[in-house]
Amino acid sequence: MNFCRLIRFGLLLLAVWCSLSAAVARGKVRETRFETVELDGKKIEYAVVLPKGFDSDKPYRILLALPPGAQNRQMVNAGLSLYWQRGAETYGWIVISPVAPEGTFFNAGAEKLIPDFLDEIQKTYQPAGGKFHLAGVSNGGTSVFRIAGKYPQRFHSLMALPGYPVSVADKKRLKQLVDLPIAMYAGETDTGWVKPMESTATELRKLGADVQLEIINGEGHVIQNWQDGKKLFGVLNEWHEKAVAEQE
Repeated sequence: MNFCRLIRFGLLLLAVWCSLSAAVARGKVRETRFETVELDGKKIEYAVVLPKGFDSDKPYRILLALPPGAQNRQMVNAGLSLYWQRGAETYGWIVISPVAPEGTFFNAGAEKLIPDFLDEIQKTYQPAGGKFHLAGVSNGGTSVFRIAGKYPQRFHSLMALPGYPVSVADKKRLKQLVDLPIAMYAGETDTGWVKPMESTATELRKLGADVQLEIINGEGHVIQNWQDGKKLFGVLNEWHEKAVAEQE
């Protein structure tokens, strides 16, 4: 990424932080429980959301949800409250959302820890179909393209709201994603993100990927009123059923 694009991306992240912090201030964030694993001498803290009636002996649909902004504990809680927590509890999913270790983002070095992190998660929680679903919000939405591009074999699907590949290397790895269903969501007034997401969707379609891009009317960077999970988990459930059917 050249200097001008780096500055622009930094300004976008600042806007993200402000908008998400505003959501926190409005009282939308719900606290959840956190656990910790240690990898390569680094402790990774992560939030866990379990469905109603969780049974540790059963496999579950599991979503790895990468947080927005600074990818710290506050932003993990913000992402869960805005998009994932109620849906997981209602529709029978486990959601795992990790905190960036020592402030190293999951699109700037910490992505290399993800395979071992998933191995550790599988010691406690069984992913149905042997793979995870992957989603990310904002900075997490850029991180999902880094992680899925490097480790596509670990995932059933990819979702970004919003998000796109930010580096040249990530864009080159888009060809690794052609076997994953991909959904991308952005608010229509979030203009700094909409255009690169449109370009990404176009490139993915040229490569033969199954990709849907939806621009939400009247919304900005933080898409409102998706807390019930109906929209996002409806898509995830459809993808999961298809993925499992193809494995049989």
